Amino acid sequence: MKYFIIFYLLLCSTCVFAQTKVSMDTSFGSILLEIYEEQAPISSANFLAYVDEKRWVGAHFYRVVTMQNQPNNDIRIEVIQGGLGNKDSLRLPPISHESTKQTNVLHEDGTLSMARMGPGT
Repeated sequence: MKYFIIFYLLLCSTCVFAQTKVSMDTSFGSILLEIYEEQAPISSANFLAYVDEKRWVGAHFYRVVTMQNQPNNDIRIEVIQGGLGNKDSLRLPPISHESTKQTNVLHEDGTLSMARMGPGT
C-alpha cells in the first residue's frame, strides 16, 4: 500500500512560536515540531525562514528509506524525506553544515534534519 502525505505549514492559526514550536498539518493530523535554535542556529534559522516565507505550503513527503530498500549501501539509514520536490524556485541558498558534534543534537527517531549532498555539506 502506498501512502502519500501532503503537509501544509499554516502560519496564522496553527504555528506556536512561544518556545520555538511549529505545527505541521498533514492529511493524517498535526505534528508538533520543536526547533532547537540555540543548539543548531544555522539549521533552525533556515527552517524557520522556509516557514515564515510560506515556501513549504503544499510540500510533501516523497521517500521512505528503510533497511530493506538499501541493501548494498555501506552506511544504512532509516528516514522519511520530504520537502519541495522539484520546485527549485522555492529553494533558499544552501546553508553551512552543522554537525552533530557541534550541536549535540543526535539523529534519533523523530529528529528533523536538513538534507545534505554528502558529509560536511
